[in-house]
Amino acid sequence: MIETGIITFHCADNVGAVLQVYALQQALRKLNVESEIIDFRPEFLIIPYDDKIYWINSIKKIGLLRTIKRNIIKFLHIPSIRKRISAFNNFRDKNLIISKSLYLTEEELKTNPPVYKYYISGSDQVWNPNFFTQTGDPYFLDFAPENSIKISYAASIADKVAPDLNDRFKNNIGRFNHISIREKEHLDILKELTNKSIIITLDPTLLLEKSDFANVLIEPEIEYKYILVYDLQINEELIKLANKISREKGYKVISFSDFCNYDEWIKSFQYEGPGEFLGYVEKAELVLSTSFHGVAFSIIYNKSFYTIPHTARGSRMIELLTSIGLDDRIIYKADELKNIGYEIDYKNSLKMLQIRKTESINFLINALDIEN
Repeated sequence: MIETGIITFHCADNVGAVLQVYALQQALRKLNVESEIIDFRPEFLIIPYDDKIYWINSIKKIGLLRTIKRNIIKFLHIPSIRKRISAFNNFRDKNLIISKSLYLTEEELKTNPPVYKYYISGSDQVWNPNFFTQTGDPYFLDFAPENSIKISYAASIADKVAPDLNDRFKNNIGRFNHISIREKEHLDILKELTNKSIIITLDPTLLLEKSDFANVLIEPEIEYKYILVYDLQINEELIKLANKISREKGYKVISFSDFCNYDEWIKSFQYEGPGEFLGYVEKAELVLSTSFHGVAFSIIYNKSFYTIPHTARGSRMIELLTSIGLDDRIIYKADELKNIGYEIDYKNSLKMLQIRKTESINFLINALDIEN
């Protein structure tokens, strides 16, 4: 019998969301803990990635003109969207252990809850107020039996918590037996809402080694040297930097975005799966990113990289890089790099990362009552 259930954003066709839960399951397996992912698929996580055209709700949210523009773009990309859906579904089917029961709403979870001894919420932005105000409180484990052990692992709040949500946060985190979060910036506000111990733990992807992803990596059939640009948030300075480096080094550009403002742009990986993404990182000469997981996998694969932090959720990459002595890889303007130092000496940074990794794994060992 599987005693540990995980609830997270596994159903989103997003590289970071899927690879972080894959990593958490693998990290638990290394601790001899078998787990399964609770197959909770709220509508708000599915809609941004599916191939359906939406009108009524979209018009209410963003207006008629923006809805028309968005749906035209989506219609033109339907074949590519279906390719991405297939790639992510194949990855989940082959590499994730997911519960047989499917839950679409909070009510379904509460009516017939999956039963485990231990429940883990996280990682990812499971405590983001912009999300749980739409789904209810399943990611706070409100459906779990009272006598179960409730754990948050590297749960991310990601955004500011409005004062009118403080009581809801206080009530929800009060049911947890063990609490860890991902961003240091939210530690103080949570400590004001509970007297329970709260620690900062690593994103699950950083609990694994490069070799742990070898079985799921798909190597790209590319002969030319390239820069991988994970421009999850489009940034003009990142474009300038990519163009500067590609001119200096003669590299091509592969990006997440599928527009061609890059001088040596070749292709987009936006509609490919997690395995393909790992392959592109491993083979890249350099990675540029506004995404946390672009940074995380650059570190895992010991790649040369630079990041321009995401304007809304950049604190987590800043905290991570500062904590392991790689804050010189953070830039805000392309012109900051007069003489670009491509190579990174990872020796000391990996030692510092190992300390954080040990702390994070020890949190799981303690929370899951694992004996040595």
